[in-house]
Amino acid sequence: IQFTETIKMFSLQFFVLAVCATSIHSQMKPVEVPPKGWNSYDSFLGNVDESAYLGNCQNMKAKLGKAYEYCVIDYYWYINFTGGPTWIDEWGRPIPAADKWPSSASSKGFKAVADKVHAMGLKFGFHVMRGISKAAVQANTPIKGTNYHAKDAALTDAACPWSDTWYAVNTSSPAGQAFYGSLVEQYAEWGTDFIKNDCVFGPDFLPNDIKTYSEHFQKSGRQFVYSLSPGSTGMGSTGTERAEAKKINQYVNMYRVTDDDWDSWGGGHLEAHFQVGEVMANLSGSVGLNGKSFTDMDMLPFGNLSAHHSPERRLWGKGASQPKQPEGHKYEFRPTQLTKPEQQTQMTMWAMVNSPFFMGGDLRHVDDWTVNLLTNSDIMEIDNTCKNRRTVKVGGPKSTTVGWVCDAEQHKYVAFFNKADWPVELVIDAQKIFGSKGCNLWDVWGGSHCGEGSCARYTDRHGVLLVRVEGC
Repeated sequence: IQFTETIKMFSLQFFVLAVCATSIHSQMKPVEVPPKGWNSYDSFLGNVDESAYLGNCQNMKAKLGKAYEYCVIDYYWYINFTGGPTWIDEWGRPIPAADKWPSSASSKGFKAVADKVHAMGLKFGFHVMRGISKAAVQANTPIKGTNYHAKDAALTDAACPWSDTWYAVNTSSPAGQAFYGSLVEQYAEWGTDFIKNDCVFGPDFLPNDIKTYSEHFQKSGRQFVYSLSPGSTGMGSTGTERAEAKKINQYVNMYRVTDDDWDSWGGGHLEAHFQVGEVMANLSGSVGLNGKSFTDMDMLPFGNLSAHHSPERRLWGKGASQPKQPEGHKYEFRPTQLTKPEQQTQMTMWAMVNSPFFMGGDLRHVDDWTVNLLTNSDIMEIDNTCKNRRTVKVGGPKSTTVGWVCDAEQHKYVAFFNKADWPVELVIDAQKIFGSKGCNLWDVWGGSHCGEGSCARYTDRHGVLLVRVEGC
């Protein structure tokens, strides 16, 4: 009788576990469109705290609508406001610094913060560096569930070139595999939905680490959106990063292909993205982790940005200087230096390339114009549904106009970008582009009917004429 009851109890426990596993997987929805959300870096650098972060999440939910769902903490969440070493747990895994994240003081990590984000109907994410921290290696912490230690997993000769307190992991060793497995277990316990993995792509390419992380995400029973950083505008514009992306895009959902993009037309920022976008065209939307993968053109530096950084400052590499970090909870902001036409150009280009949208400015103080820019229905249709994205030649070899065309579910779209430093009259001839008559053209940013068959508008310097084409 006792044996029979034990079998019944085991069967019941197995049934409950099976139902729970089925429930978890049934909630997994494939990543079919470019992820959208908010990231703390452009407005807070490495010093966002719990209050400011949750305030931005609340405002994203209230102002940007359901399309924007990922609220992401960028780097240094594991370092005190005053600096110092990386906070780690007994297993050598990063944990939130308690002065920035007071709810983590009970050793529950980001669980309390993630619960609050989920209660808003949003998804929780954060930034991680490559591999394993120098702090864990110096302490030689044990790896959870094994007899291995941090030194068994770390490749100390493969530090991140621009942040040498992080090492790559030996993914061919049991210790390395176990360490990555313990990280993903921790992320899942916290309720994490999004991981931005830095110093693994572009000039810092670590394909084995990317693949290993992805495999552990798949084993976790929880859906993660997996994002890679950094990129290199130079590598993106020459095709090097396209080749890298084709090697790993099946394991990820986002891969960044530019340097940090700040609020400037020149200096390697917005203007330089035209060439990158053309080179990366039609790779975005390929098969990825639990759905698709997307070419990431970096964050949108709109609204109020950190006053402790400017587009002219190089953060990493030759000639780099780190920006002054705000002291304690003192944050100082400045308005974006991009003009309104330049911001419309950036939104249009990101959409045409099929890039994720991650707002970088402080959403607690965002204005209505920026909200309308970020939530424009035509831009959403282009980004989420367009097929056959392609460039079209506009003018002769010295032309300062760049053209893009795509076919969305409901409409066709044409964008002519004015790269000149002066206003230019742009003319879009739908019959010439699509080979059919009877087209009605609507000026998206102007908010008006533009004409039948063609559309002509004087366009500001660095601006864009974006038209929605109907009836042809």
